[in-house]
Amino acid sequence: MIIRTSNKESIELIRDLRTFRGSNFYGVQKTQDMFVVYSYGTHWPLAVYSFKARHWWVNITRRSVSTTRHLSLVRRAVSGFEHTECAHVDVCNLTFYGVDGYIKYRLEAAVGVAA
Repeated sequence: MIIRTSNKESIELIRDLRTFRGSNFYGVQKTQDMFVVYSYGTHWPLAVYSFKARHWWVNITRRSVSTTRHLSLVRRAVSGFEHTECAHVDVCNLTFYGVDGYIKYRLEAAVGVAA
């Protein structure tokens, strides 16, 4: 069930990993292992949570004023939890590959560079 909420009130829903929709800002359980918070659409994931790893990855790449506000809410929501701040491309790859697939992708890329 999608909970309609104000952006400000979404902080608790993000902490609780509950599906919500705010103003151009939403969170959804994308897979069995992954909860994702988006700004405006799937092209701009702000944060990914892995249930398996019990860890957040937060997109710190700046975009627009409103997306920066959304990011501020995400940062408040994940403070106190294990999290890593990373670039937009890394958060996109996490949403595409999943955590295990992303780690494999990065390792293969590193081996390819070293070879």
